[in-house]
Amino acid sequence: MTTHFRTLLLLGFTALASGLGGCVVETTSDQGGSSCAASRYFDLVWFADNGVGTARQPCAATPNTSVELVLGSGTTYIVDGFCDDSLNYNWRGSTPGGVPIGDYVASFRLLRTDTRAELSRGDTFPGPSSANPAMPACGFVALTYEFPLM
Repeated sequence: MTTHFRTLLLLGFTALASGLGGCVVETTSDQGGSSCAASRYFDLVWFADNGVGTARQPCAATPNTSVELVLGSGTTYIVDGFCDDSLNYNWRGSTPGGVPIGDYVASFRLLRTDTRAELSRGDTFPGPSSANPAMPACGFVALTYEFPLM
């Protein structure tokens, strides 16, 4: 009887312990937790050229540029860039952290940093896709753009 009782007791503890494991789903507005909020941003690299198949313009040949991102939620970010001709995509910048989970780029434009005049316009996306990923709960989205100058 003692062995049978111990077996039942062991099975009970095993069932209880296995019920405590698994995935915890947080349903607050910050699903990644405050430590992940800062890691949710768009990291951009871009270059300007004279059209498809042409060489990228070196830093000295283009004005200082920024990229305007309009997200699906309607939020707009102006990403000021820095230029380095040693990089394949010679302009780089990023949004601040805290982009909402699931948000995505709906449209984008290349602007002059000083006047915000439009230099080039990108495609408009109807929603998230494999080519236009949505913001994950924890992590960033890398974007690469080629802008033909108008």
